[in-house]
Order: sequence, then structure tokens, then C-alpha cells
Amino acid sequence: MGNSHHSALILITGEDALGQYFMRNLADFLNREPEAAVVNPFNPQILAQHLECAAAELPLTADEPLASEKNAAAALNRLEETGKLLRSADGRELYSRRKSPHRYVNIRGAGNRFQEDTKKRKSWKFMNKNRFGGPWPLPDG
Repeated sequence: MGNSHHSALILITGEDALGQYFMRNLADFLNREPEAAVVNPFNPQILAQHLECAAAELPLTADEPLASEKNAAAALNRLEETGKLLRSADGRELYSRRKSPHRYVNIRGAGNRFQEDTKKRKSWKFMNKNRFGGPWPLPDG
């Protein structure tokens, strides 16, 4: 007969105007089609995170089409130098040191917020890095 399953939806937003708008106009948010995400895959930070995640899925090899790209080669070198990627004994494959590096990828990592501390006259850079989704303040410089 009928479907008696229940579900819950919990939405949490920041202080930005768009998030506040959608919290006040929930039907507008829920009835919209998903937006297309536009990401520059050659952005060094994004590329490095994706390569580390890819290496956790399958080993990366030197003949990967992407590995010949300038930015990818630099990102792979940095990941290996920092120990995030490990080279096989024969030197032909790269593996992720972490089993699940995707847990450390923040989809909001492309943007940072800045706030002026008027008492100390310093700028603080807020990065969305803690496990509760809140910002950690980091002093510039």
C-alpha cells in the first residue's frame, strides 16, 4: 500500500547572505535544480587533492595521461616529497599514504574569508578546516 518511511533533512548554513536567504525561503532551495559546479582541475590545490584521492583508489603510474601535464607533474612531486604519495619499490607506481584521503578534502576549500581585527590592527584569515565546519582563525604573516 503506502510508503511509511520517514526521513529528516537538516540544513546548516553560515552567515553569508545566500545561506540566510535559503533558510528563510526553504521551498525555493528545495525546489531548485542542482547547479553545475565549475572547477578548474589544474588549480594546484584542487589537483593535488584529487591526485591523492585517485592514488587511494588505484595506484598512479607514469603513463597516466594526466601525469604528463605540467601542473600534475609538479603536484605529484610535491605529494611525494611531503609523504602523501609513496612510490612502489620498482618506482613505477604511486600510492596514497592514507587509506581515505577524501576525508581531508573540504569542498569549501576554494574560498577563504577575511576579517579585520580592529583592536589589534591585524587581518585574520579564516579557513574552514575544523571537524565541526567552523573556521579556525589564522593570523596573516
